[in-house]
Amino acid sequence: MDTRQVKKILSNKHKAFKWSVSTDHHNSYSIDIMSGPLDFGKHEQINHYHYQEQLADLDPKCVELISDILDACQEVRPINYHETGDYGNQPNYYINIRIGKWDRPYQIK
Repeated sequence: MDTRQVKKILSNKHKAFKWSVSTDHHNSYSIDIMSGPLDFGKHEQINHYHYQEQLADLDPKCVELISDILDACQEVRPINYHETGDYGNQPNYYINIRIGKWDRPYQIK
């Protein structure tokens, strides 16, 4: 998983934001939005399956930003689902989107 490519795409498109992009357990992108001009309210983790509903009460630019994060991940490594028997369809990797980190909160700048 090439986190550098994802971070480069996001940094080029959204220059006002600071990012932390890493991998967890070799099968997940962890994308932390560390600072930027948008106010995410009290949200700390973003459900990338339901982010439109989760962020509906915030600035529409928040939804656009999350959509761009997902597009960047897909551009670097498309998500493919495969049948795994008892567990149904599972993706070849997961995406964790957080606003800040546990030890460094998000800063509005």
